[in-house]
Amino acid sequence: MIVSHTVRARHVFHHAWRGMTFFLVLSLTVWILHRELDIKRMVIPFNAIATLSVALSIYLGFKNNQAYDRWWEARKIWGLIVNYSRGFAREVLILPEGEDREGIRAWQRAMIYRHAGFVHGLRVFLRKPNGFVARQGEPRWDGNTYDDLRDFLSPEELAAVRDADNPPNQILLRQGEELRRAKERGW
Repeated sequence: MIVSHTVRARHVFHHAWRGMTFFLVLSLTVWILHRELDIKRMVIPFNAIATLSVALSIYLGFKNNQAYDRWWEARKIWGLIVNYSRGFAREVLILPEGEDREGIRAWQRAMIYRHAGFVHGLRVFLRKPNGFVARQGEPRWDGNTYDDLRDFLSPEELAAVRDADNPPNQILLRQGEELRRAKERGW
């Protein structure tokens, strides 16, 4: 995933150096054989190259559109998460009523902080490198850990979240349990 606004040349080179080296050597070999050694049997008709080029450009166009569509869909979903989070926070702050004002305030604070922890946990979960990326040796940012959740969750909750297979889902389960308890209290 590209996180910054600039693409560094070293990242591009890291992924492309093998292919660039192979095609440089291949091109130089063909050029030397054709020009210097005057071997003309290696000539390819222009029509074949033009046909393959058009097919390749159509294929790459479709792949580029597909990648952009996936990025755009992810951006829209993240925007929905942000908007629904604001709405959830407003409801948590407005709806509970009861005589235990201090208890309600503590509950509201815990719910909103836990929800912020969910959003951060989801970010960490989605940015985890998968097996393919790890095999490719892609440079990665090691600052993507669940330690960011310390500001939002209690130590007990953080320990339970770290042990879970799907930490964001674990946080949502806790949220659901707290909402059920609030309903039982009449809040």
